[in-house]
Amino acid sequence: MPSSQLEHMLATADAYRRFYGWPTSVDHTTGQVVLTVSGEVSAIVAARTLCEDAQALLAIRMLAGPVVTLPGADCAFLTGPACHLSEATVTDLQRLGVRLQCEGSLIPLPPSRAGDDAVRWLCGPKPTRPLPPWTAVIGALRASSAICPL
Repeated sequence: MPSSQLEHMLATADAYRRFYGWPTSVDHTTGQVVLTVSGEVSAIVAARTLCEDAQALLAIRMLAGPVVTLPGADCAFLTGPACHLSEATVTDLQRLGVRLQCEGSLIPLPPSRAGDDAVRWLCGPKPTRPLPPWTAVIGALRASSAICPL
């Protein structure tokens, strides 16, 4: 990675930390700006169509938050802290292809790239808006799956 590109990525990671308080850094192996899932910021990954429908439901409830489009066909919701879920809920989420990211997982953030695919914001963050509650996003994903067949 050229020095100027690395400097840009480091500055971007620093901006995410300063503006949003997110645990971000640059993965020196991939050159991507990444968010580390932590006790303060969680991530939920699902198919893009399911995420778009869930984001629409969250927007109606004024709970929409940042969603990252990942290379391939998935998106990642960035949420507030994770909490315990019942086994039935976990099973339901697995059936839907929803993946709850564990602490320490890395989520690429814009302007990262993976090969020819760019990481983009489906819905960008807002400095004055808190991350949506983890349970609200899970509820919206489950409700969206009932609306649109998988």
